[in-house]
Amino acid sequence: MFEGSKRSSELREAADRFAEGTLKPIVDQVYAFEDAHKAYERSMSGRAKGKVVISV
Repeated sequence: MFEGSKRSSELREAADRFAEGTLKPIVDQVYAFEDAHKAYERSMSGRAKGKVVISV
């Protein structure tokens, strides 16, 4: 699940920091699109130690 900011200034700042390399997301696990149900289960389990990513 992605939770975005409602403020465009915050989104702009995050995008700038990501481009500069100073914002580094922590990825728990990457799932293939076909395994989206597993990604959802992992995300909802409360055991993920970072972002759960679905590769498209």
